[in-house]
Order: sequence, then structure tokens, then C-alpha cells
Amino acid sequence: GKRLITGNAKEWLSKAKELWFITWRSPKPWSIAVYLPGDDGASSYGHVAYVESVQENWTIIISDMNYQWKNIVTKRTVSSYSAAGYIY
Repeated sequence: GKRLITGNAKEWLSKAKELWFITWRSPKPWSIAVYLPGDDGASSYGHVAYVESVQENWTIIISDMNYQWKNIVTKRTVSSYSAAGYIY
């Protein structure tokens, strides 16, 4: 069957591990960055973002929704260290 991760973003890393997804501290293109509450401005629910690319200077370009405004997609460059982990 399908393996879906649902719920608050702050729970996605632990749920991903339970569902046997690969998780790691280093980003890869096309992975999901998981932010815990307060990380890089994440709300009390946490935040997730899609990793577009990994740069040479330990930054990543991510796409996400609801970061600045509800239902608005943003694309931004952030430190790869600001995420709690990545789901591959």
C-alpha cells in the first residue's frame, strides 16, 4: 500500500522513520526538509518544504507553502542546518 505522512509537520521525521522512509541530517535535491517549531521561523506546528537544490555553501533552495502567507508558494534560500532533518 501507499505510505503517506500526515499530521503536523513537527511529527513528520518520526512518522517517516516509522513508515521506513530514509531520513538524514544532510539534504538532497527532491527531499523534504522538516522544521521543528521555531526553526527558521516555523510555527508551533513545525513546517515542511521541498528541497529544490543543494548549494556548495551549505545552503539549500526550498519551495514551500504557507510560510509568509496562507496558500502562497515561496521559493527561498536557507541554511541547510536550519532543518531538523530531511526525508528522502
